[in-house]
Amino acid sequence: MQDKTWNMNLVGVLPNEVEVLEDNGKNTIFLNKQNSIQFYIKVISEKPYNYPDSLPYVTCFTDELEPWGFRDDVLATEQERLDRVRSFLHDNLLIFKLRHKVRDFKEYYVASDIHLMAKLPSFNSQLKLFTIPIFSEAANKITNEEFLTRLQHRKYVGTNEQISKEEFDTPTFILWEDEGGEMTVLGEFDNHTYAHGGFRFLPIDVIRHIPFKEKWQDESYKHRQVMFVPENIIYGDIDVSLQNGDPFDIAEEPADTKSEAEQQESSMKKELDREASFMKDFIEVTRDEGLFYHEKDLYNFHTAVKTGSLVILAGMSGTGKSKLVQAYAKTLGLGNQYSLIPVRPSWTDDSDLIGYADTLNMVYRPGDSGLVNTLIKAENEPDKLFLICFDEMNLARVEHYFSQFLSVLEMDEGKRVLRLYNDELTNRFYNGSQYKPTLTIGDNVVFVGTVNIDESTHHFSDKVLDRANLISLSVLPFNYLFDIEEKKRNDKRDPVSKDIYNSFKNQQRPLALTEREVDFLWAIHEEIQIAKQSMGIGPRIIRQIDRYLKNLPIQGSLSRKEAFDLQLVQRIWTKLRGPEELLSELVGEYRLDDKQLEHSKLLEIVSDFPDLSDFTVTKRVMLEKAKELRLNGYTI
Repeated sequence: MQDKTWNMNLVGVLPNEVEVLEDNGKNTIFLNKQNSIQFYIKVISEKPYNYPDSLPYVTCFTDELEPWGFRDDVLATEQERLDRVRSFLHDNLLIFKLRHKVRDFKEYYVASDIHLMAKLPSFNSQLKLFTIPIFSEAANKITNEEFLTRLQHRKYVGTNEQISKEEFDTPTFILWEDEGGEMTVLGEFDNHTYAHGGFRFLPIDVIRHIPFKEKWQDESYKHRQVMFVPENIIYGDIDVSLQNGDPFDIAEEPADTKSEAEQQESSMKKELDREASFMKDFIEVTRDEGLFYHEKDLYNFHTAVKTGSLVILAGMSGTGKSKLVQAYAKTLGLGNQYSLIPVRPSWTDDSDLIGYADTLNMVYRPGDSGLVNTLIKAENEPDKLFLICFDEMNLARVEHYFSQFLSVLEMDEGKRVLRLYNDELTNRFYNGSQYKPTLTIGDNVVFVGTVNIDESTHHFSDKVLDRANLISLSVLPFNYLFDIEEKKRNDKRDPVSKDIYNSFKNQQRPLALTEREVDFLWAIHEEIQIAKQSMGIGPRIIRQIDRYLKNLPIQGSLSRKEAFDLQLVQRIWTKLRGPEELLSELVGEYRLDDKQLEHSKLLEIVSDFPDLSDFTVTKRVMLEKAKELRLNGYTI
């Protein structure tokens, strides 16, 4: 049996000590063999249909509480440590996702993605909560009128990532929240379907609606797009009131007079608006985190991330590369779906990163980096987005420890399979059910790396550069530091799902490069080939540049001409490395007297295509490379 995560939120509390002792023969809170604290959670909310009947409690580890301010003092006595957990959780409900794990032939049910919510004054030990999903214009990008029309005509009304999509987990009621925060209860429903358009709810009879009263809200718990409502309100007040509520008059469905092209344009506009809103939020988060980048750099980074298998942020130490990735993850609301993996100088092959098969003890031993466990989680939760950052990834040779990934990441989505060990060892390994021989890396996993370019690091080979957008972040003038106000907000963002993130992408396959752009790239390729036959621009690079350009946010501050210039720098000029004898004619000669560039064959081609771009960054890079050739005799 494989690991599984239920996608709906559950609510639980720390159970009574006597209850747990009678049911499990254990304490509610205890120290495990690894000297870590575990505790049990009693589920008090509506459970999914396939929830195990024999499971009275869910286990949880205190590291899940750390984002909420809890710190375990390992130097304290055992009783003091346990009491701190009990005191910390006493006045809180725990909202969590349930995860099923198999370890060493044993099954475990673990709470993850924990959120804490203070108990209301009305809380009592017999409280049972039922889940009502909330739909709104802000969350579902749909007006009240359009939502109600779709609901009446049994059409898809949008997604809600907080409730179960399973067939037998239909919510009896749903809520609509208007812009002013007023809510309406709608129901009753006894069936639903789920597809790319979200949920389609099927009523028992007619759909009736009533206001969701303020006193009901005062006794309920709202978390993101869900309202957890006490049982007495669900089957007392709401159920009775809704029977006397107003039925919807099934209005005739308005004829869709838009042409197919107009519908497609309207859909595209919604997606552009959604991405524009995301980028506005991303820019604000970088400011709040005390970062100050050109907006063009942020748009370049976002476009590269959403279109490439691997993005590498380069620059001198202290420019905030890792912090930028963290800000991007925060904007996406990823929480523990974001992993930072510090690369160690001692790594020499991929076993240091992903682990190895220990045939002596017949177990698979994953690497200390935690990468494999993250990829397993991503494989089991394909609707969620995961971001993995390899920090200072060139402290060791990327071609060595990242070798298998370099081959996997160039494959088409759906075919990216990482092999951990040989298939025939599966049934012989004690943890073979936990660590399968292969891992599929889906399109819900995004990889970013950060590198410092100095004497302590290794330079990239063409094999790496062929597969990555290498972005050098600009260092802004220091007087910008006066404008930075580090707010460090503790705002929690709803996670951006894989489907929403994918809606930012232009997945069309036909080449979108213009004939002029293709002619320019071919001219550059031919000139580079004259200098060295093994260098040039391969078809893979052309496709990647094309994909980047047609995914550039239209409403952003980075123009297509500027983006084309950046792609030359990030995908082509990074590979112009070698001795002066090889590259001097291609790159040009650096004049020491006036610090200018002359006799550059590449810049001669650039000057023949002024309509494509000003090529500002290209000219700066060429000047720098020519300077390196003149002063060092080579460029790297």
